[in-house]
Amino acid sequence: MNNLFPIRAAQAYLALQTEKIEYLRSYIDYIADHGYNTLFLYLAQRISCSAFSLGEGKGYRKEDLRFLVEYAAGKGIDVIPGLNLFGHADQILSLPEYEELAELRSGENGREHHNQKHVFCLSSAKVRKLIASFLEEVLEIFPSQYIHAGFDEALDVGYCEECRKKIRSFDDEQNLVLSHVSFIHDLLAAKGRRMMIWDDLLPLYPALTERMAKDIVICVWQYHQNVPEYCSYCFNATFRNALKEYREAGFDCIVCPADCSFVNSETFFSYGVREKALGAIVTAWPKLTFTPEQTRVTMGAAGLLLSGKASNMNDALAVTVKEVFGDMPEEFLAAVRYLRTAGYRFDEIQNASSLLRFPMYGPDESILSATLMALETLKKYRGKFPENSQQWRIFEELYCEAKCRELSFRSKKAAYRLLHGIGGEKLSEIVPELEEGFAGKEKVAKSIREESVTKVFAERKEQWKKTLLDLEKKLSAPHTLCRAVFCLPLTYGNTITGFYAVKDGKETFVGSGNFKIANGYEAYVSHFEWFFILPPDFAADQLKITAEGFTGTGVSFVHFLTPDGGEIVADSIKSVSGEVADPSFLLDKTDTFAYFGNQDGFHGAVDRKSSETVHTVVLNLKKV
Repeated sequence: MNNLFPIRAAQAYLALQTEKIEYLRSYIDYIADHGYNTLFLYLAQRISCSAFSLGEGKGYRKEDLRFLVEYAAGKGIDVIPGLNLFGHADQILSLPEYEELAELRSGENGREHHNQKHVFCLSSAKVRKLIASFLEEVLEIFPSQYIHAGFDEALDVGYCEECRKKIRSFDDEQNLVLSHVSFIHDLLAAKGRRMMIWDDLLPLYPALTERMAKDIVICVWQYHQNVPEYCSYCFNATFRNALKEYREAGFDCIVCPADCSFVNSETFFSYGVREKALGAIVTAWPKLTFTPEQTRVTMGAAGLLLSGKASNMNDALAVTVKEVFGDMPEEFLAAVRYLRTAGYRFDEIQNASSLLRFPMYGPDESILSATLMALETLKKYRGKFPENSQQWRIFEELYCEAKCRELSFRSKKAAYRLLHGIGGEKLSEIVPELEEGFAGKEKVAKSIREESVTKVFAERKEQWKKTLLDLEKKLSAPHTLCRAVFCLPLTYGNTITGFYAVKDGKETFVGSGNFKIANGYEAYVSHFEWFFILPPDFAADQLKITAEGFTGTGVSFVHFLTPDGGEIVADSIKSVSGEVADPSFLLDKTDTFAYFGNQDGFHGAVDRKSSETVHTVVLNLKKV
């Protein structure tokens, strides 16, 4: 049996919720039994320390972390801490006493057009002092050679008054980022440790790949099923061999698939072997409303493949399912395989937005049919595993995922049919079944998590119910419906689009947002529609469409459906400003589209003037 990589890591994600130490110990047992030799303990800032305080009970105690490190060592498992020393630091920076350390501390809007305080100011001496102090404490707990410093999704650099003074060009911005990376690297190198970073900002900052220390380990994450079909982060999807580029530049790389799709792991491992990667981290991102048990079989199967105990992922999945549940019929394995294939989690319905956006041709009912088959199979085995056993926890998470996936799709289907005047199930008819979707998940969470965080299940369930009932009520009453059809050729959009109706010179807000099909199974759909519910007496002479951000978006057409059966449509173009390609296509009710902004996301991210420009078209309207 041949190991695929020297480093074979399973992630435990603890940035949002507190898993019990006893559970984490059992998780270490599990990954050790499945061929892993490393635990990537993603803590972010959740370590109780003297460098800063997140508040009582918000961090793991040092003695508990030391216990896990020692316990893991006894199982042959190295523990690498995952920290956020660049962005994703909102747990610290959102606290009043640490606000001055944030990049967007004075209400500035960053590249992503929000003022969230989650990126450290890279010019602040106080930030460096805090990070140095924090690392001193971290290194006392974790003896691993590797320390992961974060560096993902932190685009809001150079916006505070202090940083702006240093940035006269994009090269200055790259130098500022490089200085911060080098500062952390040097702290760790002085202690004999190697720095790990995520790679998603490196395409934006090519100077880092050229100039940062070559002993930094680059962790490459891609979560679509088939890797390396392309690389896609916050900018354009790019057709490039990222691992080869980093290797030839002198860096060791780690491939980082996600636990939610076994296909993602299988194809990414193959890519990593081909390009001589140093290792793999199978990432897991459990949120407050599901636990790591939901994808435990995927994590186990990936470990078997990494360690050479299985030759392919299908066999590895079959072995893992048998280890957990015993001998089961093929239909049971098929149901689990289906749930662990997609790579995207179902949409949890928490607001009307989830029910007002659809692929242009509507929901794909084959997904619902497949989910129902999986659910019916799993239903035969519910109640057959001892409560609070590992079998029971894994099964309940799988079953409840299938049930919530079904309810999510039925909610969207019912909303789509209601909006399009097609008969079918009512939204209110789905409400009673939500209890079944959440009850098992809540029980599992209470068995492995501190109870203070499990109340979120009841809250999310009630919000789902409220969303369904409120939308049905609004659509049953007289209303005007605005329908906008978009075309987003990028796999990732970061443009804020706004719609404003004008009547007799008075402007009325219709809707705005980062409109995209970004969640669920429709992630790669280019054309999609979005609805806005307006008062029945809505009237307008003009429609203003605005877009701003470092990428762009396409709009095919916008029209308004009135309660009397009439329609308000675009008649002519009044004005165009900014960068808008083919605005005349807004006059056609076809899939042609006007493109607002620049299709090159890298250009918009580098050129701040471009990303801050508001691209606008004003249309004259008529009623037909």
